[in-house]
Amino acid sequence: YRDSIIASNYINDTFYFVTQKQLDCGDIYVVEENGLRDIRNNYHNKKIIAIYLDVDLSITAHRLANRGDGNEAILKRMQYESEAFKNTKACCDFVCDNSTQDNCNRICEFINMLMEYNND
Repeated sequence: YRDSIIASNYINDTFYFVTQKQLDCGDIYVVEENGLRDIRNNYHNKKIIAIYLDVDLSITAHRLANRGDGNEAILKRMQYESEAFKNTKACCDFVCDNSTQDNCNRICEFINMLMEYNND
């Protein structure tokens, strides 16, 4: 599998990666800035459209707490994300406000439209 890894990263002592086969078979992949750069540099089988889901860290922390994450896990994630995503907006094709459920629904509709357009 090492030969087919397109992008990888360690997040809080966990190794994450995506292979060429996974990208070939999927339509959506969640990744941070370094992963996006790796995918754009190492993968050329599909057009890559990067969408940044913009949400204030306080809203993210609240959502994590609502799903049951503990304070320590939330703090670690907030520390990681504030660094990992600090310049990501500039690398993306679209920036979407994900602060409310209505905005999230509109983002999903937008992504569906993009996928239909690119699959035609």
